[in-house]
Amino acid sequence: MRVSTDIKKMLALAQQLNVATFEVVSSFGNHHYFIGDKEVYNRLVKDHGHNASVTFFAYCMAEVESIEHWYEKNPHRKDWLMLTPDEAEDIATKAVKSRLWEGNPKFLLDFLGAYTTNADKAITRMQIAMGADCNDLIILLLGDKIDKFIDHVIDTEGRGPHLSKYDNKEHTHYILDSRIFLYKQA
Repeated sequence: MRVSTDIKKMLALAQQLNVATFEVVSSFGNHHYFIGDKEVYNRLVKDHGHNASVTFFAYCMAEVESIEHWYEKNPHRKDWLMLTPDEAEDIATKAVKSRLWEGNPKFLLDFLGAYTTNADKAITRMQIAMGADCNDLIILLLGDKIDKFIDHVIDTEGRGPHLSKYDNKEHTHYILDSRIFLYKQA
């Protein structure tokens, strides 16, 4: 069974929004996902026996909304960032790296094993005076430890604060054989 990542993301969003979905496997072995309750299928099996899957599939195509159609017309889809584990890790890493200048100087200096009150004050003054322009200086300060520091930030804070613009949370959904992470944006 091969289900695309896009379909898995759609199913994760439906799950997040508490929208019931169900799967129908066609006679060709293709997997199709629909919005609604599969109870109708149970009634068709009872009424039509072995022909139920063909009858049900035809019913679904005519009467029930496909996951793709539901997703395209759903205004909430724009409120969520839906990512695979690799996508989430990559985007969170880039987000942290681009905003190192916003970080707590004590956290940075403790990581480097170089905390002093004067160093903390100096970095704080630099952050206030330069804003985002001091990001390159912090990257230089970290040197070859930058990747470990970024991993440390993500391990400490999680990806949610770096990927969710709304609630700073990461919502995990298990869809078939995959994990899909959702981050609320609005």
